[in-house]
Amino acid sequence: MSVNRIQSDPSVVQAVPSISFVAAPVSEGDLCGTIDYSINGSALFTAELVAAESIDTQSSELSVSTVATPAPEVNPPEQKGWFSSLPGWLPYVLGALVLAAAGAVVYFTVIRKYIKARKRRSR
Repeated sequence: MSVNRIQSDPSVVQAVPSISFVAAPVSEGDLCGTIDYSINGSALFTAELVAAESIDTQSSELSVSTVATPAPEVNPPEQKGWFSSLPGWLPYVLGALVLAAAGAVVYFTVIRKYIKARKRRSR
């Protein structure tokens, strides 16, 4: 069966919930059962049913919603800047090069003049 057929007629997919005994208090995210999805008796997959919200007291109402949450993407797109896409070691190497260049500038401008001035005075 094609995906287009399922999208055009979602009633071909059977959803059979299997709810375990649930009693208050229930915390959001607690496992409450499973649901089996099938087409023409052929199992597609089984999913866990989790509590959508916390319940502190016993209620006479019990509701099951088979509305699916969006499935996570297999390979979600990465939204990174250009700097974070560099290899992990590269920022350290670039930082070391910047420090070395700054050290060379300081040496050739300040310290070297100071050393030459001391040599002239000592003569």
